[in-house]
Amino acid sequence: MLKKIWGLVAILIPLLTLGGCGVTRLSPIEDLEQKVQSIDYSTKKIVLMEPMIWLDSRDAESGIILPQGIYQLEAESGNYLYFAAPDYIEYRTLREDNEPDRRFLFGGLFLSKKSHKRIPAGAYYSISDLNKVHFWRLGDDFIEMEGEQWQKLF
Repeated sequence: MLKKIWGLVAILIPLLTLGGCGVTRLSPIEDLEQKVQSIDYSTKKIVLMEPMIWLDSRDAESGIILPQGIYQLEAESGNYLYFAAPDYIEYRTLREDNEPDRRFLFGGLFLSKKSHKRIPAGAYYSISDLNKVHFWRLGDDFIEMEGEQWQKLF
């Protein structure tokens, strides 16, 4: 009986240990209000060469569409620069009847001022000139697309 228990332990310990080695994908959705300072004039811009679609998971329960075009710097905080989108950002959630709930948000992209940040970029919507809400996190995969799908002009 003791051999069976030790045999079971010998099998379970590696499985439990290796099971924790998988990559956990965090939800990109957040709701974080930020106080910012408006910038009256700046030549800093981000250009999206084509619209970008970001989904929350393989199940695609929600997603955003960032419009193609020039994103002009409009504000900054201690950690991020805020670039206004040339058009509304579309935010979709899939309802139980499989019909999407579509919202069009006035906002843009936020980009970290530091190169090694846990959340290097994301999408925000504007409450006012001095208040922005981070609602979608973009990770290193967005940063790695620089030069191919988007570029900084500064």
